Amino acid sequence: MGKSHSKVPLPRFRRGSRDEYIHECINKRKYYASYIFPSDNDEVDRLTVQHYIFQHIWESNFSSPVKDLLKSGAKVLDVGCGPGVWVLEMADKYRESTFTGIDIVANFPQMIKPENTNFFTGEVKRLPFEDNTFDFVYMRFMMFAITMDDWPEAIDELVRVCKPDGWIEIMERDILWYNETEIVRNWRTRIVDKLREEKGIELIITPHIPRFLYTNDKLTNIKCDEREAKISWGWKNDNMGCKKFIKCNIRNSI
Repeated sequence: MGKSHSKVPLPRFRRGSRDEYIHECINKRKYYASYIFPSDNDEVDRLTVQHYIFQHIWESNFSSPVKDLLKSGAKVLDVGCGPGVWVLEMADKYRESTFTGIDIVANFPQMIKPENTNFFTGEVKRLPFEDNTFDFVYMRFMMFAITMDDWPEAIDELVRVCKPDGWIEIMERDILWYNETEIVRNWRTRIVDKLREEKGIELIITPHIPRFLYTNDKLTNIKCDEREAKISWGWKNDNMGCKKFIKCNIRNSI
């Protein structure tokens, strides 16, 4: 995508360090001020399972036409990398490329990791990288970390660090309910309203993302795709399903 970038002051790098974003501990789980989910081993497990679910749904780790670029050697950024599963898998498959992950929480590998990977702590609205640094910028599952008002600014940052004619990919998911009872509908509405009013978070975010992209004059060749995955109440082993999904994803937001 062709674009020009303006320079901005860069924050100091902090490579896998303990940062100042710790907010409080609730029920012995550590939370960060700008993110509604905890930072612990259970959260790492949830994010890892989530990665493999969506990898299965999309049958790939990315949708952008960057395979040849990755094979020849590219600089790739994963924004909101979580435990770094996506970065590690991509780095193993495309060893000519270098992969950088960044997240507000240092749950990613800090000592033992492939040579073509790096991880940093930082925020999406102030990425600690120079303009025009990366060939491919990837971001997903940030709906709980970016407020509705901050989405345009976050996208501006992705554009800033992406090279001219580079690629940006954003993946998000909406939680849709079918054949819901009045009790479930009231419960869902209460959660949606509470997140919107108290956190500025919009749970049904994907209808808004195209508008954010098309109003950014530095982006071209914009394409959108969607897939639907039905989740039942629960399977016999209770490892997945709607019951597990609700327990993992909702209990910390209310």
